[in-house]
Amino acid sequence: MDGGQRHEELRRLGWSEWHEARTECGPEDALARVAAVDREALLVMDPTGTFRATLAGRFLHRHTESHELPCVGDWVVLQKGAPGDWGLVHQVVERRTSLWRRSAGGSMQRQMIAANVDRAVVVQSCHYDFNLRRLERYLVMVREGGAEPCVLLTKTDLVAPEVVDAQRAEIRAAGIEAPVLTLSNVTQEGLDELRRMLVPGQTHCFVGGSGVGKSTLINQLIGRAPPDGRRERHGRGPAYDGPARAGRARRRRARDRQSRHARVWPRGGQWRNRRRIWQHRGACDGLPVSGLQPHRRTGVRGARGGGVGRAQPGPVRELSEAAGRVGVC
Repeated sequence: MDGGQRHEELRRLGWSEWHEARTECGPEDALARVAAVDREALLVMDPTGTFRATLAGRFLHRHTESHELPCVGDWVVLQKGAPGDWGLVHQVVERRTSLWRRSAGGSMQRQMIAANVDRAVVVQSCHYDFNLRRLERYLVMVREGGAEPCVLLTKTDLVAPEVVDAQRAEIRAAGIEAPVLTLSNVTQEGLDELRRMLVPGQTHCFVGGSGVGKSTLINQLIGRAPPDGRRERHGRGPAYDGPARAGRARRRRARDRQSRHARVWPRGGQWRNRRRIWQHRGACDGLPVSGLQPHRRTGVRGARGGGVGRAQPGPVRELSEAAGRVGVC
């Protein structure tokens, strides 16, 4: 293939000599890079812009594993139609680097995150998100994929300088040799140093937890600042209460553990405890419930006037009250 001159215009999108030596294209084929994936529909880009593409049937027949399908960052060989038409992908260029994780459950398949990444920036917040063990797991994932790692500590304006220095010292004490940068999206301190690290023609990605400032940082780099000049206010930013959210999550998990032994399922629009309901139903069978009307809070139902009926306890929080009104307990 006449690669050197033919694909020179792709270099600003991340094309390299490494890919050139491992790609075979026909005279009617074109090269493009995957920008987004939606199942079998792809958003790809080339020097002319972005356009839609789909996977050829023959390609799907030959590649059945999920990690064999295109992901963000992949280079693909396709047949490009007229402007406005979808391209047809029939080959994925060999990946130089990759970021992946294990699929959920017991499956051992790889779940692809990105491909052909030159440098992966692991982002953690100095304010609430800093976790050395999580940072090490991210770095292992980056190293295994072949990319160059870098650590970025954000939101330095929310903590004292001593805290930032202590976190950097903790990273070095753990034996982590990757570069460590600090940044504040509010004061823009450290932004110039990060810009110098982002070499044109290379591919960089930012990985990290939710709310650490990745989107705000990317907006800063491309010149698209938030309209009001502040951080996003969707539970994040300076008003973000990470410890409170973590506490709510712990309480929710504790409630889930307490209810595992007694199956809980929705009935009548409310959550009820199955074991305790059947326990009270057995105890209340045959007892007179004369004069009782359906009661919204207690859920006790009975016949008007004399007679024998069955107590129907309501929500769990009202079971003791319901049982008391029919003489049980």
